[in-house]
Amino acid sequence: MSDYEFNVWKNNVSNEFMKMGVKFFKTSKMLFEKMINEPTPKHLDQLIFPCLYSFRHSLELILKHVLIDECSEKEDVLAMLKTNKHNLLSLFAESKHIIVCSKVDIDEFDKLIDYINKIDPFSDYFRYPFGLYGDYNFENQIWIDLNKLYNSFEIANSLFDLIINDNKPKFKGNSKPVYFVSETQVKYSTFSTIGTGGLSKSFRYQMNGFNQAAEFLMEYDDYYIQRLYFERLSIELVLKDIIFYIMNEESFKIFRKKTHSIIGLWNKVISILDELKAGAGSTEELSDVDELKNIKGVLEKIHEQDLNSDQFRYPITNDGNLNLSIIEEDIEDLFDKGSLFGRLEKYDNAVLASDLNNKGMSLYDYLMEL
Repeated sequence: MSDYEFNVWKNNVSNEFMKMGVKFFKTSKMLFEKMINEPTPKHLDQLIFPCLYSFRHSLELILKHVLIDECSEKEDVLAMLKTNKHNLLSLFAESKHIIVCSKVDIDEFDKLIDYINKIDPFSDYFRYPFGLYGDYNFENQIWIDLNKLYNSFEIANSLFDLIINDNKPKFKGNSKPVYFVSETQVKYSTFSTIGTGGLSKSFRYQMNGFNQAAEFLMEYDDYYIQRLYFERLSIELVLKDIIFYIMNEESFKIFRKKTHSIIGLWNKVISILDELKAGAGSTEELSDVDELKNIKGVLEKIHEQDLNSDQFRYPITNDGNLNLSIIEEDIEDLFDKGSLFGRLEKYDNAVLASDLNNKGMSLYDYLMEL
């Protein structure tokens, strides 16, 4: 690759990281505003996950944009992305000498980056309730103070403005509190709960939250990449939820082997549904499992488009090709405006009902106890 070709490639890649970072940041703020304007438990306890994930991911993308501009070879760019991966601390540490502003402003950014990285060090705590070995990502019930989260958005907005427009931030007086996570109920009513209580013992909060976020973004054509990622993740989560209900702790062996593989998870789900259909715990909802098998072709296409759940959340592949250039035009149609998720969720509920039936409990009673 000549110097000219590299510079063209680098500029394109850097620009795509910046644009995608901005889109995820705006997505986070839009979801935040929806929670504020419609503070129902459904939104506060579920939309909070895509909101916080998008916020964290936007910071990762914009810091990588800064570092890409400093690289002198393509191999340097790919090595930097591989080395830092999801670590906000290392990304910001390497960016400090590039981001020019006063010490107090750097401290504000430093505090925010450090705090978010401590809450979610691997960029998966807001996407999944468990680690790959079954440990809870949040051990205790926690509350999200939306007032302090708003303060965090303001500081992050100043960081984006500084990086993109070279507008130095002007923080006035004492810094605003950004520590938006609490293990005790906050003073104000603007909070959302996350933790091991209730439905967090399944994937339901996350899968419903990301599906709701995808439905919300259907109104905004400019955010179709973010919507595709939310839709893809919600499909992965509902498949994992079905497996988890039946296999419990054993399910994590499957998840470690098929971390993001929609087809790998799907094949396991079908074997589970076939066993349930043939067993004593079969329910009426499971009687048409064969009909569900018809969507395998759709899932295969989604799987082929995004093998590792990174096609719609990063601008480039591991070898440096622009992801947007290889996204198929009909990929949006595969999700069928949320109906694909709805069909899978139906069987998730059926599996849960079948499992509860074996335990002498109804699905309604189970949900009412949560």
